[in-house]
Amino acid sequence: MKHKSKSVGYMLAFFLGGLGAHAFYYKKYIRGTLYLLFCWTYIPVFLGWFDMFFIKKWHKQLEDNQDISSNTGLLPTSSEVIEQEVAERIEPVFNCTRSSLIFYNEEDVILPKYGSLHTPKEILMDIERIKHPKKDVHSSNDIFIDVTFSHSYENFVKDSLKYAGESKQACPEIPLQAYWTTFDMLNSKQRDWYFYWRDQVLKGNYIEVDLSYVFLFTYELLNYSFNPNASFNVSMLVRLYENYVERLPKLERYLKQWIADMLYELGEQALAEEWSVERGDIPPLYNQLKEKADQLSKISITSWKPYVRNYRETVFYKENKNKVFKIFKESIPLLQRIYKEERNDLISRWFRTKKEREIRRLFSSAVVGRGYNEIHIGVERIRPTEELYNEVTALFRLSENVARILNSEKREIKVEEGFLPEGFKNMMMEHFSRAAKETNKRFKVVQNAEHQEKDGEIPLPPRETVEKQVESTKPTIEFNVEKIIQLQNETDEFINTIDSRNETEDEPIKGVMESETKEAVRLDTECDLDVQVIAKKDESSLETNLLSALGGNSDVEREDEFLESLTDIEIEFLSRFENGQYRHEEAIQILKQKGIMIGMFLNELNEKAHEYLGDNFLENQGDEIVVYEEYEHIMEKVKELRVHEY
Repeated sequence: MKHKSKSVGYMLAFFLGGLGAHAFYYKKYIRGTLYLLFCWTYIPVFLGWFDMFFIKKWHKQLEDNQDISSNTGLLPTSSEVIEQEVAERIEPVFNCTRSSLIFYNEEDVILPKYGSLHTPKEILMDIERIKHPKKDVHSSNDIFIDVTFSHSYENFVKDSLKYAGESKQACPEIPLQAYWTTFDMLNSKQRDWYFYWRDQVLKGNYIEVDLSYVFLFTYELLNYSFNPNASFNVSMLVRLYENYVERLPKLERYLKQWIADMLYELGEQALAEEWSVERGDIPPLYNQLKEKADQLSKISITSWKPYVRNYRETVFYKENKNKVFKIFKESIPLLQRIYKEERNDLISRWFRTKKEREIRRLFSSAVVGRGYNEIHIGVERIRPTEELYNEVTALFRLSENVARILNSEKREIKVEEGFLPEGFKNMMMEHFSRAAKETNKRFKVVQNAEHQEKDGEIPLPPRETVEKQVESTKPTIEFNVEKIIQLQNETDEFINTIDSRNETEDEPIKGVMESETKEAVRLDTECDLDVQVIAKKDESSLETNLLSALGGNSDVEREDEFLESLTDIEIEFLSRFENGQYRHEEAIQILKQKGIMIGMFLNELNEKAHEYLGDNFLENQGDEIVVYEEYEHIMEKVKELRVHEY
């Protein structure tokens, strides 16, 4: 392209400036058009002379634009321009760690167990892409614009690459509490403290630190932005977990999962399973059967209820719920004993382990700016068998029937006894009847009438009662009528012949007869009362003995002791339960106001329950805190205590 002459520009501005010739010469078309339109006013002539001061500047701008145009004409496409720029600027990703090797030794951090891990090429390429992002070049009117796209997590990776070699001397610790912590959340003092703490950790000095700082370093390791070596990153995460999990318990939930995710991503299935938090869904009953193998009757009815099918609560069940629960739980050891004789076991009979494939979403709740894909993993899941549902349902219904029989109830509900061992109902009846008889022996001694006579005379009943009983007993007393008439005649004869002294001797005789009659009536009355008391005791003995055989009387005493051991805060907390349930979030807020951690509070409450009741009292079910069903009646007593306090 032909270059412009600066001299020509000056000449045009001086002689033809009023027509805008110099403006058209330097491609100032709008300015030249305006000068031409208003040339008749002679004002553009003076403006053209004034423009002579800008000829040098316009001339330089025009030459620069011509050079750019000539250079771009040599490039066939804009994509080739981008590739050339990236090729000139690209650097190996390992350069970002060269400076970091100054203040820590990588080999001292790597654990032998993870020394053979290698970083996949795809991860390194993705880090390089973030470090040197591609640009979209747009040009218009000889103006070029570079456009790049990124998101906040990629910006974190860029910051991590930039700060990978930073190290600071000792400085004051600045508190930090943030969620999804990134570098842009830190001020300069917090950043200096982080670099100092990171330096100390890399040297094996695990000083006290806030959880957010640990998460920030964890995110750097997960992104491979601090160090591209997989064996180093995994080893460092393991060291952070081992040294800080006791001081920062929340690491238990997150760090183990992320370590497993890194190992799954690297294809190390066996190593990942050692850290995997989700090793399959384990039913609560499975854990209870293993933990309480020698105390199966202590397993809560809440753990059994999910396996009871098609059961409709009867009137008898609602009135005798605790009896049915106790019979059911006491029958589990009997069932276990039968299966052991057959070389079988409840766990192996009721549960099966299955290998299932599922999609695992990696790095949940973590700040990860590099690319990664979800993966397939094999998970061992423990599933209940059909035998568990059938046998537990049959045993639960049979327990109600046994309770009905022991309670002298004639009607029974339908039970599929074929799912249980042959003769199991008779075994249950024999077991619980024998227990009731053994308990019954303790009540026979207090009914012995001889001991009552030796202890002292039974107090006389009120006079009115005695007189009524005398009237009712008169027909039962037989007198010798002839003898009485004869004595009466003789008495009449003596009246006329005997003095007043003899008359007074007759009255004591009548008094003696009357007193003898009253004494006989009193003894008969006392005997009748003894018989009535014994009959009433015999009438209620079956139910009392059954309850005692199942631990009912002692359970009531233990429940009372448990209630007495509760503190005011525990009573207030339990009184907030509705239908045996309380929302977990609400419970956290209530206890937080009192400065109490809910985990410790529930553990202490369950420890008391273990001491007095022999089992837990509360458990977590999803978003609810639930009372064990067999102890729901205790909640009513707790609310009564709460009312009496106020």
